[in-house]
This record gives sequence, C-alpha cells and structure tokens, in this order.
Amino acid sequence: MGVRHAAARLAAALVALVLLGWLSGVLVVHTFAAAVRDRIDVPVNRWFYHHRTHTMARLMGLATRAGSEKGALAGAVLIGAVWSWRRRRIGPARAMAVAYGGGAVIGYAVKVAVGRGRRPGAGLFASAAHLGYPSGHATLSAAVYGTTALLLAGRPGGSRPRKAAAAGWAALAVVVGFSRLYLGRHYLTDVVAGSGLGFLWAAALSRVSRPGTASPG
Repeated sequence: MGVRHAAARLAAALVALVLLGWLSGVLVVHTFAAAVRDRIDVPVNRWFYHHRTHTMARLMGLATRAGSEKGALAGAVLIGAVWSWRRRRIGPARAMAVAYGGGAVIGYAVKVAVGRGRRPGAGLFASAAHLGYPSGHATLSAAVYGTTALLLAGRPGGSRPRKAAAAGWAALAVVVGFSRLYLGRHYLTDVVAGSGLGFLWAAALSRVSRPGTASPG
C-alpha cells in the first residue's frame, strides 16, 4: 500500500470516528440524556462509590496515569523507540506517533463537539479537560496500547509470548478505562465511548500498518 493511499485511508477513518463519536454523544448526552443518566450512569457510579476500597483506589490511581496525556505519550514514545530499535526500522515509531496523535484528535474533537460538562456561557473551545464525553484517558489508552496489541497479534506466525504480550497491552487499555469509572472521574458512557473510539482507531491503523512501510513487523 502506498504512503499516500495509507494516509488517505487513515484520514478518512479519523473523520469517520469523529463523526461517530459526535453522533453517539448527541444521542447519549442530549437526546436521551435523562434516561441514560438516571438508568445507567448515575446508578453505576453510585455502585462503585459504595463498593470502593482504599487499596483498590490507590491501584486504580496508579493505573489511570498510563492513560493521561503525558502517560500515553510516554508510552507511545517508549514503545515506538524500543520497537524501532529492535527492528532497525522507523515504522514502529511512526505507527505509535500516529496512534497517539489520532487518539488525541478524536478525543478532543468529540469532547468539544458534544460538550458534556460545559458550563453555561463557556466558549465552544473551553478547556477540553473539563469535558466528559468521551473519556480522554480511555480514548488515548485504547488508541496507543490497543494499536500495540493489534500489531503484535496480527504479525504472521506470532509466538505465544508475542500473543501474551498483545493480550497484556489490550488489558492495560481496558484497566485504564475501568480506573476512570472506579475512581468516579467519568460516567460509564464516557468510558465506553472513549474505549470504543480508541480501539476502532487502533484497528484502522493496524490494518493500514501491517502490510505497509509503517508495520512494526
């Protein structure tokens, strides 16, 4: 696959995922807001609040750092650098840069478009850090660690250790999303949306990267 063709496919996937996130956000946050809040989000958050333990909260506090902007960026840089060094190719580093960049764009664009938690009178581009849908941690972790997992799992003739490593990276992305819910930082719908969008971006990137010049393999 040519570089331009790959870039065009990724750009199309990026736009499609932003639109998908915006549409789902309109339904969840605006159209069916009362039903979603009263029947799903609030009850789930209340359950975790009453069953939260100090030890588990500390563990989740550590896990959630892997999905922060700095944590996910550091993860993408380290994974890409080590993988590129081992393969003697720039492709893995480029793939991880695109994974992080795309996840960041999707998360920010959908947050701004949906506006869950935007205070009355605040501008459209008010700090996205205070907007809830989707969870930025869940989006970035699924994009970065999900891409790592899919590229590992999709390599032909992958060994058991490679497949185990792929499962571990995917599990990390899931744990980061769960940590946001456990700590009460997001609603369930925020986390599901973020993880879903992030993993879809990872899937799109892995499909383009495997056969082309960006492939870590």
